[in-house]
Amino acid sequence: MPGSPALRVTILVAALLLSGGAVKATAGEPRRCATKHARDLAADTRGRIYEVGRKHPRRWYACLRSRDRPVFLGSAESGTQLRLPRVASPYAVASVLPLDPGGPLETLMLIDMRRTEPTGVLVSGGVEQLVLSKHGVAVFVNASTDGRTEVVRRTNGRGEPSLLDTGNIAGGSLALSADGRRVYWVKDGVAQSATL
Repeated sequence: MPGSPALRVTILVAALLLSGGAVKATAGEPRRCATKHARDLAADTRGRIYEVGRKHPRRWYACLRSRDRPVFLGSAESGTQLRLPRVASPYAVASVLPLDPGGPLETLMLIDMRRTEPTGVLVSGGVEQLVLSKHGVAVFVNASTDGRTEVVRRTNGRGEPSLLDTGNIAGGSLALSADGRRVYWVKDGVAQSATL
């Protein structure tokens, strides 16, 4: 695909949203958040991402405790796995990775748990590091399309990604400040930061 990496990600996001690729709940979905036979994958005092069905089919949901309405994220039945779940209520985020090795695209699911459907952002190269602020801003590191550098991106409230940095980003260095207003990472051994 021609163009810069940022343009490619924007085009992929637009294609996903126009195709209706965001995960939608099917008929027969539960009306209340599970308490029995559910395993929390990420949680804070107000909300959680959890899994039901220890064997197949495993299904993943996000839930704001005060609302008690599950938001469907996906299912292992569809050949995917849920990675890097994060909760900063009322927001949550997780990456949904296809198990089929035929494609490098992951879907970053951005969830406002006060609503019923997540926003999907298609990420080329996969999500390697992920943080979520209490203001609903997700910041992630993924491999660039050339495979030699890594890219730090942030999302806005509509799930649109924007570029923060590129280069040799240290694994595990992505972190948020305590107030969630700044994000930090290390590039080429030097600390970097940005205001969210």
